[in-house]
Amino acid sequence: MLPPAWRGRGETAYREHLARRADADAAAEARRANRKATTMSVLGFDIDARVDRDLHRAQVASLAARLRGNQSLKDIYSGCKLAAFETLAGGEQGTSDFASLLRDAAEVVALERFAAATPAHRLLARETAFRDFRPSNVVPPPDLALLDLGERGELRAGTIDDTGETVVKVTKAALWRLTRRSVINDDSGSLASIAESAAQAAIDARETVFFSLLTSASGAGPTLADGVAYFATARGNLLSAAALNATSLAAAVGALRGMLSASGTPLSLGARFLLVPPASETTARTLARDLAVPGETPLGVIASGHLSTGFYVASDPAQRPGWVHGGVFRRPFIFESARDFDSDGVQFRLLTEFGVGPADPKAMVYTPAP
Repeated sequence: MLPPAWRGRGETAYREHLARRADADAAAEARRANRKATTMSVLGFDIDARVDRDLHRAQVASLAARLRGNQSLKDIYSGCKLAAFETLAGGEQGTSDFASLLRDAAEVVALERFAAATPAHRLLARETAFRDFRPSNVVPPPDLALLDLGERGELRAGTIDDTGETVVKVTKAALWRLTRRSVINDDSGSLASIAESAAQAAIDARETVFFSLLTSASGAGPTLADGVAYFATARGNLLSAAALNATSLAAAVGALRGMLSASGTPLSLGARFLLVPPASETTARTLARDLAVPGETPLGVIASGHLSTGFYVASDPAQRPGWVHGGVFRRPFIFESARDFDSDGVQFRLLTEFGVGPADPKAMVYTPAP
């Protein structure tokens, strides 16, 4: 018996409709069968993109460009002519194509935001790649000393201290939802805002962990493998309490420059960054400007709301890293999307996995506030 809606159109038309629906379902199933996992490199990061064979990078790039322009999802669909939007808006077709493309494009936008940021931990710590979630042993730069040859010209072997600091990995996640109503009514580029918020959340998570370690134990920092705190008078990197001024800054710069290797060789580490709380930023910038030497890299000032007192002087992590940071598998975060049946829309999940930890305490000097 024909459905009521088809009784006036005849049985032949109804059978043709069923045949077209069967062909469409078969084509959708074929696309799902052909779907494969690929890896795309964006701004030096490896990201997973589940795409159909007939979807190309150009489509993701086009969507990312539209997201950067804060176009609404309706305008994006209209411009890209993707036939899956009707489902998200209440039609009958599948949403997997459009949703997966949106996810990949949003991840590109998020990675761009992540790469362009210059948080304190990225300036003060050397980036490294972690291969798994196990605690990593970070060995500081070896203090190599050239030894005299023996009486018969034989080489004398020195030793390298392989005692390293342990970096523990952290996993954090967040979830955002776009309901069907918000997608239909979107006029302000909400997905671009989600992508940028995801990148900022990943940055903030690393920044929070870095400063929690830096300021732990009432400013002494974490206890290292030798049983001594990161900042300690015995290490020469914890100075007497003093307000930030020309005298105290000169003392900190001098202490950093006077650091010695394990064999007693001067390391001659130059001060590259001055880390201060927001209340000291103006003073810090004035001092850095007064100390600037023409032709040399000026002292970079970093003001962070994670600090409230004291100041730090650090060397360039490219020369000698005081701290290390990095994502697991070279990925700053994983940005995923899925159909959300609970809210009749799409949900996006951010998963960030990273490690932050100490490397060499000789590369940073701390002056607490009086």
